[in-house]
Amino acid sequence: MPGLFRALFHFRLFEVVPVARNRVIEQMRDGMLVLDAQTRIADLNGAAQELLCIARSKVIGREITQVLGAYPI
Repeated sequence: MPGLFRALFHFRLFEVVPVARNRVIEQMRDGMLVLDAQTRIADLNGAAQELLCIARSKVIGREITQVLGAYPI
């Protein structure tokens, strides 16, 4: 088992997971918002940016109610 852990770190296999995840999320046709525990926007994908006509740089860290106030539930 120690050899397995050494191989995972040596070949940097843990670094592949975030890259693959980000690629999948960015290629989704559905919009996705990621919120933190204080309901601030932590991330959003390209589809969400297009649907909401907003830029990622303008909304990261802002409260969801500030960003989506025009979209009632």
